[in-house]
Amino acid sequence: MDPLRNRVGAVVADVADRGAALFAAVWPRSMARWEVERLTADGYPAGEVCDVDFSLAFDDGLADVALPAVRHAGFVVGDRAKAERGFVTVRGRVRLRAYDLSRAAARLNRLVAPYGGSAAVIGPSSPPPPAAVLADRAPSTEPEGRVA
Repeated sequence: MDPLRNRVGAVVADVADRGAALFAAVWPRSMARWEVERLTADGYPAGEVCDVDFSLAFDDGLADVALPAVRHAGFVVGDRAKAERGFVTVRGRVRLRAYDLSRAAARLNRLVAPYGGSAAVIGPSSPPPPAAVLADRAPSTEPEGRVA
């Protein structure tokens, strides 16, 4: 295939992923926005970059054929124990915002769709930081210069 055609196709796909992610970020009832709100309520700091796990499901057991494309896109293939049954877990670095979470999920869905697959967000791979760590990061509500 012509290299220019490959490049144009990649640009079009990227624009489509960005458009879908932008829509998910501004739409108040989007699944990505709901997921970020749920994770924030669970103690994950919104806007921080973390490792997020995704579940890939394949209809025809074509997981082994699709995984090189997923790896090439920057995702790390995790649990392959159920690959012969069509399920694989992958991990990627994602900022916990609706835009970034939606873009990563759309990208994974686009990568695995030709192989009869779909992707779903599982969530961050590590537990949320303790509340004390989050309190240290939070800006002070006290006005500066005030002595108690």
